[in-house]
Amino acid sequence: MKDAPSSVTFTHHAAHTFLEQCAKIGSNFHQERSIKIQPNTVTHRRILLGIEKKQKSDQEWAGLFKQLNMPAEASALIYTKMDNANTLLFAIEEGKATTLKVYLEFWDHLVQLIQQGKHAHEAFTLNQGIKWSPNSPESWVQDTYWCYPMLKCDEIIARLDTLLPDQTDTFASLISALLANNTQFPAESDLIYMEVSDTNSLRRSFDINCYKKGLKVKDLFPAAMQLATKWSTATDFEKHMLPFMDYPLGHVSAGVNREKTPFLTLYFELP
Repeated sequence: MKDAPSSVTFTHHAAHTFLEQCAKIGSNFHQERSIKIQPNTVTHRRILLGIEKKQKSDQEWAGLFKQLNMPAEASALIYTKMDNANTLLFAIEEGKATTLKVYLEFWDHLVQLIQQGKHAHEAFTLNQGIKWSPNSPESWVQDTYWCYPMLKCDEIIARLDTLLPDQTDTFASLISALLANNTQFPAESDLIYMEVSDTNSLRRSFDINCYKKGLKVKDLFPAAMQLATKWSTATDFEKHMLPFMDYPLGHVSAGVNREKTPFLTLYFELP
């Protein structure tokens, strides 16, 4: 946990301002860096900041949304869904374009429902968020991350086959490495599986939270490098990834984006 997020240097004015406004909240953040690869592209200026909702009142959060220049309709949407949220997530991605993101997380609510016997394997909205370009905020989009709790490895593979039937071979080595069973990292070690599937676009992707499995970035690096080599980004990807090999691997996200371009993103926790 850190007081002020400062692990990434952003060059776009809106991204820099967004980060400054988040830092002014004055509370500790959970920080994740991430590196994203696509064919012929590596995006390394990416950060995700998480903070507990209870740190501020709803009115203070509304004020922050305004300071962040969130699109008004998007801000209103997030505000109306805050009741059961336990965490707010703020993200920046700066590459060929700049994207700003705000998400709500409902993890504590999901755990409560499971403990009460009211939820098991069915889909649950774990994250609800919006993202926008500072150059065209009126074109903001909504993302919903559907969590399928308590799935075993064979069930995860079955869902992936349905979600990405045309990309099964593309991500086969990555999935095998992530779900591999060995003495140190049992395959069933509390992997949390999520999907993003937009009805109004071609996006189809998954996100697997693997913090509880205890993996390091280096454990998935060989499989990721296979994709980087296939996508002609190996040299650049390796350069940006090497300093973080011993960092805890947090999330693995992959699939196809709204333009149907395949991608892989590795998230890792900052100290």
